[in-house]
Amino acid sequence: MMENSHQKATRMIIELQDKNAKLRLGLGKLLKICLDKGMKNESEIWQQQIGFAKQMYDETDPSKKGN
Repeated sequence: MMENSHQKATRMIIELQDKNAKLRLGLGKLLKICLDKGMKNESEIWQQQIGFAKQMYDETDPSKKGN
């Protein structure tokens, strides 16, 4: 049986939500390691990259509504 457009869209959304959750989990673990190891104090580049990763982590939070 062929899947209709609605079923296909629903499946794609579920897959994207699953991928987002896995990426957020990995990014959260990486951020914790960086902060625990004091990488933020290593250099301005580390500070910028950790800030960028934190921003991405926050922006992909499914509990926050986008504007």
